[in-house]
Amino acid sequence: MGLAVVDVDPVDQAERLMGRWLDAWNTRDPEAFSWLVTSDVVFEDPMSGSEPICGRAEYFRYLKAVFTAFPNLEVRQVGPVHFSLDGHSLAVGYRMTGDFTGELLYWRNRFHAHPRGWAPTGRRLETGGVSMFQLRHGLINRGLGVVNMLDSAVRQGLVQAEGPGLPCSVRQTLDRVVSQFG
Repeated sequence: MGLAVVDVDPVDQAERLMGRWLDAWNTRDPEAFSWLVTSDVVFEDPMSGSEPICGRAEYFRYLKAVFTAFPNLEVRQVGPVHFSLDGHSLAVGYRMTGDFTGELLYWRNRFHAHPRGWAPTGRRLETGGVSMFQLRHGLINRGLGVVNMLDSAVRQGLVQAEGPGLPCSVRQTLDRVVSQFG
């Protein structure tokens, strides 16, 4: 009895993974990401501070905070999925919309925000972004999400447009994350 050789198309695999990733965002259930990320996933979101989000449990806490703050959050793909020639890295653009009706508790320790987190403003979030991923065995092992959250935070009334009221140096954090990501 011989073994069958299966030819896996990396483009198809990447597009299916990103389809499931977008579906998971739109279910607004952190557990929906269980089959998409490795147990030791590392995710970097420059707006969540200078420390990466490490491990599936911490990633789920991060997602839960986002979904609590924006219970009607919707994420839609913009453009095609871009992938590396070796099939181990990919990027996808997206548009996020949702109403800020729940507290942002996850960021309270990262930005030294109010001890209870940031209170909801009821304002609408509308922003674009791109996420880049490195894959291991077909799962997301490392990610970097870059969205225009500074503009969104200013519109939400969470931070000042200029000056010492900014919670961190977004540019410095982004430069560090991009240099470490590869």
